[in-house]
Amino acid sequence: MSENSFSKLPVLDDAQINMLKETAPDDAAELFTELKDLFEEESEPLLAKLEQSIRERDCTGVARSAHALAGSSSNIGYLRLSKMVRALENSDLNRSTEALQQDLSDIQQTYAETRQAMADLIDSL
Repeated sequence: MSENSFSKLPVLDDAQINMLKETAPDDAAELFTELKDLFEEESEPLLAKLEQSIRERDCTGVARSAHALAGSSSNIGYLRLSKMVRALENSDLNRSTEALQQDLSDIQQTYAETRQAMADLIDSL
């Protein structure tokens, strides 16, 4: 997996974001703030578990953490992050630790970009 292969994807899924906006047209900023906070609260431990699993060469732990993170990021409209984590989940987890750590580094970078994109969205509402 290469971060470059995902760089053409939008950070946020406009269709998912618009669908979520429609659920609270008068309180979209509040809704997205709550979703962002909840996602961050749940994803931080998943990212830590993913890092630990890679370090320990625990393929099952990598797959489980990646699966959970991919699903939750997809639900909130974090398109690029979701696709990257799903690619890790479906990849050969028996690759070198260095390759898996590079994937993790790319995911962490995208996670930071995604958090900023959501903060910018909330500010624009």
